[in-house]
Amino acid sequence: MSIFEDTFTPENSVLLAEYIVNNFSDGTNRVIDYDFSLQSGVDTNADSQLTNLFFRFDTEPNTVPRAILDVLIDEDIEPTEERQILFANFLEDAKHALVNQFGNEFREKIRKVVFDNDKVTPEIVPIANLKCLHIDISDVPEEEQSVLVIKKNIPKHQLDEQSEYNLESRPISQELVSIRRETGKSFDEIVAEKKAEEDISYIYVDSVEENKGLYECHIDLFADFSFVMPTGA
Repeated sequence: MSIFEDTFTPENSVLLAEYIVNNFSDGTNRVIDYDFSLQSGVDTNADSQLTNLFFRFDTEPNTVPRAILDVLIDEDIEPTEERQILFANFLEDAKHALVNQFGNEFREKIRKVVFDNDKVTPEIVPIANLKCLHIDISDVPEEEQSVLVIKKNIPKHQLDEQSEYNLESRPISQELVSIRRETGKSFDEIVAEKKAEEDISYIYVDSVEENKGLYECHIDLFADFSFVMPTGA
């Protein structure tokens, strides 16, 4: 057996599911998003069961997700049809283990993250229906990992279509990334230098923020957040 077949085993699918549950939290290079609404205590998404809970994170050295990603991006491993099927089955096994082997622990972590209230117990929000809809693990090129938010303070007279700024300025996001890669300078340093050069594309830039955009691991879930009303309420 090759490293591919040795990696994508039922046993390792359980280890992946366990890793996801153990690391289900907001933090550095990981984020949790959720979107749901209740009507009379009932999750309005309960029937459609569409994704309403998202977990995104990057792999870390010496972890199961990193070992998986290393195999997936190994250019010496031929992506045969059999291996594609093996990988798809591996992810299905991981999805199953996530809910069926670690379901109670996972529900507890979800309640803690979403409600952040010790009073929201399993009796009140049991999350009776929990599904893992999608798991994706893929390499993300460095230049696609972040999104730049460029804040500008443009004077009113420069907002006109025929103003010098609108006629001569250019998009600078990719330019900033390229200069930083080539020089190692911070975005603040680059902007300061460009302003000193009176580069019109930079003179109204107030700040440049770098927000995480894409992650290597994506977990899409459905969780029924319906409340169970106390008897006699």
